[in-house]
Amino acid sequence: MFILGNVDTLTAKKLTRPSMICQVVDMLDETDAVGASLPLICALHPETITQVESVADFDLFVKDGGCSLACTTRLSCGHTCPRQCHPDDRAHQTVKCSKECQLLHQPCGHPCTKMCHEECGLCMRGIPNVPLPCGHVAILLPCHIAQTPESHPCKEEVTVEMLCGHTLQVPCHLASRFLADPCMCTAACGWGLVLRPLLCEELWGVFAEDLREQGPHYHRCNCSHANASQQLCPPRLQPEVQ
Repeated sequence: MFILGNVDTLTAKKLTRPSMICQVVDMLDETDAVGASLPLICALHPETITQVESVADFDLFVKDGGCSLACTTRLSCGHTCPRQCHPDDRAHQTVKCSKECQLLHQPCGHPCTKMCHEECGLCMRGIPNVPLPCGHVAILLPCHIAQTPESHPCKEEVTVEMLCGHTLQVPCHLASRFLADPCMCTAACGWGLVLRPLLCEELWGVFAEDLREQGPHYHRCNCSHANASQQLCPPRLQPEVQ
């Protein structure tokens, strides 16, 4: 049993009115059991005794419940346990290694930059001047994207000439879509309004060629094919009066 307190405070009234606590203190004093600190014996290192004099000493010397010695257990990663001596979690199932990861990304061989307990994930090392399949060069790409440059949408602006005659500046990876679909024209163009609901996908190749000559105000599809909206192609449009 331990009695914690200030001896002078507990025995302040000893001269005027002796109390039971005064008798207890005298008994402890006779056996040299009164001291200024609390001795703590480590469960893992019984030979180590830690003297604590204040609440702050618990966090300073025995914060993990053992003693001030370092835990020397090897974790599954090969690093030493980062904790101070701890009687809990002796299997180290919840201990997270705080050392730098020593693994290499594959197939690039770049070292992982994360902490050991974290998933390596994708290699994020910057690779400069990566050639793209379109012929442009990406100034800087993460390594995992640079390994497959065909998956990177090129954002370099290129000039495309639409069927309607307008010239647009669009991102390189969208150029083919703009060229294949005149309704994507972003200029003050009537094609998107007139043609989008009318296009018959099977006749588009012939129809697009016809539009080069006659402009966006005609629709010559009188077939029975279903268009994108799953409806039959509408009747032929009449030219608008300019």
